[in-house]
Amino acid sequence: MSSSGLRKVLAAAQSTGEFACPQNSRTWNCYALRLSSGHMLTINITWEYFLGIFGTLIALAYYANGRFTRIETNFEWLADTLRDLTIRTENVSTKAFEIGSPISLTATGGQLLRDSGLKSYIDRHKDDLTARLRARAPFDLYTVQESAFRLFDHVSLDEPFARHLNKFAYRNGTSTDLLRRIGAIYFRDIAVTLN
Repeated sequence: MSSSGLRKVLAAAQSTGEFACPQNSRTWNCYALRLSSGHMLTINITWEYFLGIFGTLIALAYYANGRFTRIETNFEWLADTLRDLTIRTENVSTKAFEIGSPISLTATGGQLLRDSGLKSYIDRHKDDLTARLRARAPFDLYTVQESAFRLFDHVSLDEPFARHLNKFAYRNGTSTDLLRRIGAIYFRDIAVTLN
């Protein structure tokens, strides 16, 4: 195709651009009209470069996907932070524990601990829970508190007791997260006195 013939085709295409690949050519020619004048921009890309660019884009997408997957799976810290915020917000209305250091149960918190059955559950499973706590972190007072909170956030309770705790939380208008935090505060006190 001659240069003047291509200009006529491109002019008819109303400046949208055309891709042309002459027969038996290894090069793509991209002709795009500039809107401000009649000059054309020509980009010549061989098949080798095209495949190289395309392969690089695929490799970058694959690498980025792996990076995002690692980021997506490591949001446990965010879930813990949100859980802490919701527990603190709920504690404002229930006043189950004092927020000063060290965190301690109020009379309401002690009542919820006993009525929910968490106190007797913790007393029955004290040795197992203490072993799990010791495996989590060294024993200084602050670390014990944070480790007890995380342990009770994630510990699997016995199935019958978990159902009982859910019913109790529903009937009393509290969350199981708050009840678990109350249990963690009680257990922290036990763990500190054992050392």
